[in-house]
Amino acid sequence: MLKVLEYSAWHMSGQVDSNQDLLTLSSNDSRIKAFGDEVRDGLGQISIDCKKINFNSSSKQEAIDLLSRFQSVVSSASLLQSYLSMPNVAASNLANMISNVSQWVTGTVIPWLQNMWGSVWAVVSKLITPKEWKMKGGIGSSVLGLANAEMEITFG
Repeated sequence: MLKVLEYSAWHMSGQVDSNQDLLTLSSNDSRIKAFGDEVRDGLGQISIDCKKINFNSSSKQEAIDLLSRFQSVVSSASLLQSYLSMPNVAASNLANMISNVSQWVTGTVIPWLQNMWGSVWAVVSKLITPKEWKMKGGIGSSVLGLANAEMEITFG
C-alpha cells in the first residue's frame, strides 16, 4: 500500500500542477492559488513521506504526520471546491474555466482522495496499533432515509 500511496500522491500532485485552467485561475485569484498550492504541495509531501516510511523502524509520529497531512489535503480540496461554487466566483468573467476546474476537482481530485483513505489507513495501522474502536450508526429520518455512521479510533 505504501508504494501505491506514494506513486498516486506524486501522480496527482503532477496533475494539479499541470492543470492549465487551475493555473490561469490561480494567477487571477489568490484564494484559488492558496487552495491549489495546498493540495499540490500536500500531495507532494505525502509522496516524500511515503518514501521515508520503513515499517520496521518508523515511529508512530510518522503515521500521525501522514494522517494529518492527508486530512489537510482533503480539507484544502474541499475548500477549493466550495470556493469555486460560490455565486460571486462562478459568475466571474472566467466562468467557463471555473466550471472546468470545479468539475475536475469534484470528478477527479476528491474521488481520488476518498479512494486513497484505505491506503492511508493501511499504512497507519501498520505503524500504530489501535487501542480502541467505537462505531455508531443508524438510519436517518430524512425523506431519503440516508444512513449515518461515525467511527472513532483511539491509538495507544
